[in-house]
Amino acid sequence: MFILAAQRFGFHSRSEMNVSLVQRTLAVLCLYLLPIGMGCTDRIAIDNSAGDSATATDAQRDTDSNGADSNASPDTGAHTDTGDDTDIGTYLHTYTLLYTWVADESEYTGIADTPLSTCSEESISTVSSDFALAAREQGTARLLDGRMINISTCDCANGFSCFAVIDDTFPWGMGSQNNALVPFVSLTADANQITFGTVVYSQQLDGITLPDNRVHDGCLRIDDVPTDPIGQVIHLFTGLNEYSEILASQIPLQVSVYLNAPRCNYL
Repeated sequence: MFILAAQRFGFHSRSEMNVSLVQRTLAVLCLYLLPIGMGCTDRIAIDNSAGDSATATDAQRDTDSNGADSNASPDTGAHTDTGDDTDIGTYLHTYTLLYTWVADESEYTGIADTPLSTCSEESISTVSSDFALAAREQGTARLLDGRMINISTCDCANGFSCFAVIDDTFPWGMGSQNNALVPFVSLTADANQITFGTVVYSQQLDGITLPDNRVHDGCLRIDDVPTDPIGQVIHLFTGLNEYSEILASQIPLQVSVYLNAPRCNYL
């Protein structure tokens, strides 16, 4: 029955048809059975408003308490991650960044005519003058026979009687307080600028891909303090000369240094 009525009168729903049929019936009654002016017009208006009310109620079911359409697609807009810089610490200073590494005797040629010895003048080895200079400048060196030597506690002055042979506990050399150096982490700094053992953060190193394919997190530590002042310069220990050259091409000469960075608390 509903299908036939719908086809004839163009109704889209059973409720729509019912409301319309009531209106038509009332209209007939008003015209033929009831005296004119007995409130038929008002009654039709009421019934019509009831139908509108039902339609409004259906619409309200599709709207949440905040007035948003619950059938609408959820917000999928991209939210830009601005990053969190609150854990980089307190800015200290901008320093000139240089590099140190283990001087390797195999990379030097020349006549072995320069003796290396301990602070007590005990002979360690005789090497080329170029390698002797490099060993003194870098502070740590590897001899042809595989032994590692390090600047000792005495002053080298202009000579080479200031070294000590170190054991496997220090595969990359020793810092100023008999501590092991760590490539890409250990820094040399002037004690008047940053004290030994201080952990720092540098934005310019954060995110740099290292020669061993790791990514640097910007966290560093003062592991070596020279006897002579070097001012506003810091030296990053890289382990190998070739690594220093790679990083020097990626990192600017001037780097900012921060103290008390929470992200570096693991060091």
